[in-house]
Amino acid sequence: MEKGNQLMEKLSKAYATLPNNEPLKADIFAVTQDLEKNENDQLAHTKLAHAISQHLLTHHLKTESEITALYNEVADSPEKYKGNAALAIMLGAYFTPNKKAALNGFFHLSKLIFSEHLTNQKCYHKLFRQLLRCLFHH
Repeated sequence: MEKGNQLMEKLSKAYATLPNNEPLKADIFAVTQDLEKNENDQLAHTKLAHAISQHLLTHHLKTESEITALYNEVADSPEKYKGNAALAIMLGAYFTPNKKAALNGFFHLSKLIFSEHLTNQKCYHKLFRQLLRCLFHH
């Protein structure tokens, strides 16, 4: 619970430092509303991390310390969220009786894994190969 309060405090400080016409300000407001409904919302954390990354890119990596502190709070969320999504896709494809649908799921999953820079990319590659072997040897 305290971690949620810390995040909300950082959101509030970051929101206050931004000018009204800044797109990140609207993103912070939307994420705050999502987090008020569910404080452990990984999708909201992921959206916020991506919005801050976009803000940093458009401002040539110069930003206020409050924005940096906020980003440090949610920086690992996209990798966790995408990793969980990839695992769900793989497991769903593994247990489907339709091999063509499974292959389609694996194709989309491989695009996700190989196009994104996940921190545990080697782990997902190994799991992906093992599931492919199991799928075709049964």
